[in-house]
Amino acid sequence: MVRSSLILTFFVTALLVALPAFAQQVTTVSYVCDLGGAPAQLTAQVEAIGDAGIVQNGQGWVTGVIGTGDVNYHYQGELVSQTARYVFTGENQFADFTDMSTNDRFHVQMIAQGPLLTMVINPENPQPVMYQCQQTQ
Repeated sequence: MVRSSLILTFFVTALLVALPAFAQQVTTVSYVCDLGGAPAQLTAQVEAIGDAGIVQNGQGWVTGVIGTGDVNYHYQGELVSQTARYVFTGENQFADFTDMSTNDRFHVQMIAQGPLLTMVINPENPQPVMYQCQQTQ
């Protein structure tokens, strides 16, 4: 029983590793942001990863893998102004920023609407700070 369980675990792991990634796409985006009157350049690499699910038969055997239609966005980048530099990583609508001069960290909600990006700094606070950005490419 233990041996067949190990074989099944190995099979599922090998199947998932061997499968091509669903809908992976990496692109670079750039924005000019207004940080309370100070201009800043935001550059990020965004990867769109399609979600997948495993199909099993009645006995629990893996019979296939299908795309679910959902997409997760993973990104990393930097925000640079004349007085500060921040790096960030995030997933979907949220990112964690680090100030490169002080190592201070904070949470940001990223709301993209067409060529506009709104950054909501510490969105969990009662009165979060918001900055607007305009896509440049």
